[in-house]
Amino acid sequence: GGEGRDQFIFNSFSERTDVVTDFNVNEDTLVLTKTMATLNYNGVNPIADGYMQFVQQGSSTAVQVDSDGINGASPFMSLVVLENVTAGNLIVGNNVMI
Repeated sequence: GGEGRDQFIFNSFSERTDVVTDFNVNEDTLVLTKTMATLNYNGVNPIADGYMQFVQQGSSTAVQVDSDGINGASPFMSLVVLENVTAGNLIVGNNVMI
């Protein structure tokens, strides 16, 4: 983190939720390419396909992933919580890369 453009790279999905305290939606990027690949996701829009959602939790946003998509038995699990970030400001292809 810190000042300037940062990339927060997640290589896999774990049971532990990470917390990012200084994500700037205008400068920083959340890189989930390898995480989605480990789930065998090969689509273009993980939100529409039921593999990812951004959930507002007070002033923070949880980035949640469903390991087998909306039609599977697994529930959504939080991958990372972005403090002081509005869910509507996260955009796949802009500041979230899959």
